[in-house]
Amino acid sequence: MSDNATPSPGEFIPIPDQHYAALGKVADAWADLEFDIDQLIWKLMRTDQALGACVTAQMISTHPRFRALSALVRLYPVSDKTVKKLGAISGEVAGLSTPRNRTIHDKRMMWAKTREVVRFQVTADAELKFGPQPESITSLGEFKEKILAARIKFDDLRKQIEAEIEASPDKWKSPLPHITRWSGPQPEPPVGLSAVTLVFRHKHVNPKLLRV
Repeated sequence: MSDNATPSPGEFIPIPDQHYAALGKVADAWADLEFDIDQLIWKLMRTDQALGACVTAQMISTHPRFRALSALVRLYPVSDKTVKKLGAISGEVAGLSTPRNRTIHDKRMMWAKTREVVRFQVTADAELKFGPQPESITSLGEFKEKILAARIKFDDLRKQIEAEIEASPDKWKSPLPHITRWSGPQPEPPVGLSAVTLVFRHKHVNPKLLRV
């Protein structure tokens, strides 16, 4: 049978390995980006990486990661300009998230006569999309480069965030709130928190507020 002939019923036509390799490179680039975000979250949480990983492992995309990261960064003496840059890179990565999801999760098929690989999209986000979408090794490579470019921007921003925190004489932008529970002697505030609001709850007694 020639390459352009219609395949016989039941004939298996494999997707070229080169196409699978291009898909794998996209997946790998995105995994690197998410891992970079996780590492910065762990660092700003000031906890062991294994403990922080128990939290970030529950985040199934970059969206909650960036929300958590934004909240953490705002607790530190980081400039408004840098916070805005974080919002910008978050938006840029969000724009890559949907095509990344389709790249990873959609089924691949081939046109019978041309042997052209297509991505078969099945989504219904307000509008149904049910059909083949063009996808080439070249387009996958170009998309991978977009992810890599976003990762480079994030790494530059990470360095800026860490530098601003390191250069500041203050550990936090403002004193962090803290709550605790006790039934014996009044506990001391956590080390490093100069002004906290503690909620003291005695057994069988209503909560009491005490500012120290």
